[in-house]
Amino acid sequence: MNYYRLWVCIIVIGIFSCHQEESISFQEEIRSNDIEVTSSDFDHLNQSILDSEWWNLHPEAIRLDLAEDLRNLGEEVTMDQIRKIQAKAIRRGNQMNFRANVCQGYPNANDRKDVILRTQTDVDDFAQLNCSVILGNLFILRRTGIHIEITDLTPLQHVEFIGSGLNISSPALTTLDGLEGIESIGSLGPIGRIYIEGNKLNNIEALSGVNKMHGFIRISNTSRLKFITDAFNNTQFFPTSKNDIAPNQKGGVSINNNKGLLKLGGFNSLDDFNSISIYNNINLLSINGFQSVHSLDHYVSIMNNTQLNKIEGFSSLTSLGLYLQVQDNPSLNECCIFFPVLCSNPPLCSENGIEQNVTFISNNGPLCTEQEILDNGLCN
Repeated sequence: MNYYRLWVCIIVIGIFSCHQEESISFQEEIRSNDIEVTSSDFDHLNQSILDSEWWNLHPEAIRLDLAEDLRNLGEEVTMDQIRKIQAKAIRRGNQMNFRANVCQGYPNANDRKDVILRTQTDVDDFAQLNCSVILGNLFILRRTGIHIEITDLTPLQHVEFIGSGLNISSPALTTLDGLEGIESIGSLGPIGRIYIEGNKLNNIEALSGVNKMHGFIRISNTSRLKFITDAFNNTQFFPTSKNDIAPNQKGGVSINNNKGLLKLGGFNSLDDFNSISIYNNINLLSINGFQSVHSLDHYVSIMNNTQLNKIEGFSSLTSLGLYLQVQDNPSLNECCIFFPVLCSNPPLCSENGIEQNVTFISNNGPLCTEQEILDNGLCN
């Protein structure tokens, strides 16, 4: 069994049922054999494999080496089939005695490959494993009744890849410093996510390094987070893995129940995904992020932000799949930014960019109604 085949199987498919710490660092250089490859070499492989990001990232020589094991999978790839291929890779890895920086779970190895950190001691001890790849979820939580709260994430600076989700709800954290190295989240599914909450959290800019996101981002229930500026500014959404739970979901953003939030920026590389929800941020004054979003498959919903008075984001938005909702923002007196969505053929404005032709625009300031938006046209 050659080295290339083992490397890809362990790194990519290793999320399923692996009980050994066997793999190779993402940083290790891959050298391609001098093999002449034709497209027919990949005939009859499952289409979801051929379409997947991990498959197309590797040189053809490596893909040719994997093809033998993958060729016999039918159109419907099951977890059991993937597990069998993975198990074979692990057995071969044991024989070759590879060392790994891929984590199989913490505090104990587990089938989901999740890392669960509840105390600062957990963070410090996990850091000693020097894992750069987490195949499952990274949970940063609290332990009820224990007063050794997590306050410092800098020991996690080596983490680069999270296969499923990042979940942060540790109440003593003030910043996410230490997570700057994370570049990709959610590509191994089944549903990728970033969930962030915490009463003392005042800075999340460390996540500006995340450039590939497969799934959903939710920032909620914070009290001291005043500004979101560069966080997720380099992030792009990619469809989630093909699976029965959420096939080809493109992801979404939800910013809600953040009592201290004043200005919402960032997210300026995102385009063509599912939805944006911004609601119940009672002190939010302005929104100037989401500048590259041209279209969404579902909706934009901005609701119950009582102090919101300016929207300068969404400057590229022209089309939605389901609806536009701007409601119960009593201080919002100008919504011209949504004119290109409501009027696709100016000056007639007999057509809009909402596929289902549904709008909910009400209970805002007097100039933020659908009719006022159409009458006043583009922003000056």
